[in-house]
Amino acid sequence: MHPPLFYILVHLASSIAYGVFSKYIIFSINLIFFILSFYIIRKIFILFDKKWLGLIALVLYGLSMGAASTVIFQRMYMMITFFGLAYLYVNLKILKNNLEITKKEKWQLFWTVLLGFLTQYYFCILVFIIFILMLIRFIQKKEYKMLKKYVVIHVVTAIVGIILFPAAIYHIFFSYRGVNLIENGRSFGQTILFYIQRIAEAYSVNNILIFALLALVIIGIFIKFIILKKDKKKIRNLYSYLLIIIPTVLYILIVAKMAPDIEAKYAMRYIMPILPELAIIFVLGISKIFRNKKVAYGLTTALVLIITANGIITNEPKYLYRGYDNYLEIANEYKNLKIVYAVDNAFTHLTSLPEFMTYDKSLIINMNYDKLDFLKTDEEIQSENQFILTIKKWMNVEDTLNQILEYTGFRNYEVLLDQEDDTGSIIYLITR
Repeated sequence: MHPPLFYILVHLASSIAYGVFSKYIIFSINLIFFILSFYIIRKIFILFDKKWLGLIALVLYGLSMGAASTVIFQRMYMMITFFGLAYLYVNLKILKNNLEITKKEKWQLFWTVLLGFLTQYYFCILVFIIFILMLIRFIQKKEYKMLKKYVVIHVVTAIVGIILFPAAIYHIFFSYRGVNLIENGRSFGQTILFYIQRIAEAYSVNNILIFALLALVIIGIFIKFIILKKDKKKIRNLYSYLLIIIPTVLYILIVAKMAPDIEAKYAMRYIMPILPELAIIFVLGISKIFRNKKVAYGLTTALVLIITANGIITNEPKYLYRGYDNYLEIANEYKNLKIVYAVDNAFTHLTSLPEFMTYDKSLIINMNYDKLDFLKTDEEIQSENQFILTIKKWMNVEDTLNQILEYTGFRNYEVLLDQEDDTGSIIYLITR
C-alpha cells in the first residue's frame, strides 16, 4: 500500500524501453534522486556557511553502504530520502531568513510536501515533526502572520494530496500498514536497538562506536553553543541544528514503533530516509567540538575518511541479489514449463520478474488469501505432467509444499535450488 508517484515514474521510464525489462530502469530513477540529494546536502551546508564540511558529509553519506543500498534497492526509498532532505532544506531556509516565507519558498513547501506525500507515507512522519517544531518557533518569535501562511500552505497541500490520491486516507488510518501498527506488540527497546544496528550497518561501524559518536556529536553541539558561546547569533543557530537533530531522532523512535516487520534482510529500508541527516548531524557536530577551526575540520575529515574507507573495505551494499543467475539458469532450462510461485504478500514476487518472463506461463499464489481449490481443475496445471514451484523460505515451506501437492494432485518433487541469497526462495520440480 503505497502512493503512486514512484510507480508512475517507473512506468514512464519503462515505456521508453518498451518490451524490455531491466533492473536498470529503477536504478536510473534512484540514481537521479541520489544526485539530487547530493545537491540538497550541499545547499544545507551553504546555509551554515560550511562548504568544506558539506563535501565531507557528501563523502560520508555518498560512499556509505547505506546510500549504495538505497540506490540499488528497487523501491521508492531514494525518492523519499530526497523529498525529506528538500523539505528540511526549505524549512532551514525559512529559519535562516528570520521566519520570512517568500513566494519561492511557498511553492517549494507545496511541491516537496505534495510529491513526498505521493511517494511514501513515512515521509509524513518527518513532515509532521518538522511542522510542529516550526510552529513552536513561529509562536516563540510571535510571527503570527507567517505562522498562518505556513499552516495554510500545509493544509492546502494536504487537501490537494488527498484529492489526487484519496486512498491515502484508508491506507494511513485504517489499513494494517497504517497507524494501527503503533500497537504491534513488539518490545520497543529491542526494536530501537535493532534499528540502531541497521544504522551501524549502513555506515559500517560497530554498535558501541555509533552510540559513542552520536553522543559525542550532541554533547559537542550543546557545549559549543550553550556553554562556550554567548553570542545571540550563535544561540539562534542552535534552532537550525535542532531542526535536523530532533526530527531525525524522533523518526527513528517512531519507525521502531510502527515498522511492519523487523526482518533484517529488508528492514534497512525504513531508516534509509534519514541516513543523510545522520551524516549531516555527525559532520556538523564533530566540527563543533574544538574551537580551533583547522583542528575541528581536520579531525572531522580524518574520521569521515576512516569510517568511509572501513566501509568500502569491509562491507558491501545490500540487495545485490548475488546468485540470481542460478535462478535464471533453471528458468532457461525449464522454460517450457509453467511456474507456480507461492508467496505470503503482494510484493515479494517483484524480485522474480525475469523468471516470469522466461517460463511459459506464471501463476502467483498468495497463501494468506487465495483458496487453492481452483488448482484441482485448473487446465493450465492439470494438462501438464510437471511444473516448477517456488516457495519463499520465510514461509512454512513444508506445509506450503504439501498443500500445493494436495490440491494439484501431483505426488513427487525434486529440489532444484536451495541457496542462501537475497531472494530467499526454494525451487522445486513437481511431477506426477
